[in-house]
Amino acid sequence: MKEKILEIIKGSFMLFSMMFGAGNVVFPVLLGDYAGENIPTALLGFLFAGVAVPLIGFIAMMFYKGDWRAFFARLGKKTGFALFALLIAILGPFGAIPRLFTISYATVYPYLPDMSLPVFSALACLGTFLFVVRKNRTFALLAYILTPILLLSLGVIIVQGVLTPPETLVTNHTGGESLWKGLSLGYSLLDLIAAFLYAGVLMETLRHGNPNQKEFISRTFWSMIIGGGLLLLVYVGLAYVGLFHASNVNLGGEPEEVIRAISLKMLGPWGGIVACVAVGMACLTTAISLVAVCSNFLYDEVLKRKGGYIPPIIITLGISFLISTMGFTGIAKVMGPVLDWIHPGLIVLCLVNIGYKVVEYRRNAQGDFMKNI
Repeated sequence: MKEKILEIIKGSFMLFSMMFGAGNVVFPVLLGDYAGENIPTALLGFLFAGVAVPLIGFIAMMFYKGDWRAFFARLGKKTGFALFALLIAILGPFGAIPRLFTISYATVYPYLPDMSLPVFSALACLGTFLFVVRKNRTFALLAYILTPILLLSLGVIIVQGVLTPPETLVTNHTGGESLWKGLSLGYSLLDLIAAFLYAGVLMETLRHGNPNQKEFISRTFWSMIIGGGLLLLVYVGLAYVGLFHASNVNLGGEPEEVIRAISLKMLGPWGGIVACVAVGMACLTTAISLVAVCSNFLYDEVLKRKGGYIPPIIITLGISFLISTMGFTGIAKVMGPVLDWIHPGLIVLCLVNIGYKVVEYRRNAQGDFMKNI
């Protein structure tokens, strides 16, 4: 029983740390500022797109044992490979990883005013490389060390923010507009795409100790419930922090500065340090995960396991560095149209693949449904 609990905790923290990155810190706060008294409606859309939909993605991938080839094969071998490669690019060096660097830079810039974004991104790439190159310890580090630090620092910001509400909550947006904003920002987290990349890693981790099939299903179920619950609680807390405090800080037109500015307002000079820790841990944990997964894809599928594991890491980080120089807003403008087009199709693919497995089981009464996982 003790081993099961430890494996569930590890799986829950891994899921949370892999999913919770740069946008996950900023977007809930911006949503709270936008929604005003419509915050329940806005959160409904955000939590659906940012928690429920990614969990559906994890569940769908479970039925295919975390094998992306089998999952995307319904589109055809070549089309499925091309789509997965596009998702790797979006969640990796052409989108999410450079976004992580830009948000980290916005948080630490006041303390390092002489450091430019390119210099900071180069140092961030070097730091990420040093973590990822120790491949065997990467995800244990996420689960047992970095994620607890991340949760603690976020907890300080959320508790202080929620305990100091303003007297009035006003918005110029309707409930429908707030719902749509929540959906839009929730999809911008990229967590459905992350589910496709991380499902195999999570399932491999939860198979530690060779549990029987029933035990494995139990571990996976509770890891998703607890990990998803942690995401939900943090999103709600950050949204209310944004609702109560974002309108009272000067962001200078840069949305990625919001969490640092609010932390300084609420907690004083040391609040900036708390914000740096929170954002730094969120970005570091996700960057480590993404670089590891993207490098594995390059190593296995593009380089065909030739040349060693270090070159794909360098390629991934090199592209990420170049894209990061566009800044947070520039990256968002490029990614937005692609995400608007691709997300509905991915949700449909998840539902179709889940439905196919259910029908397949019903047609084969002698089959064991759980063996599909």
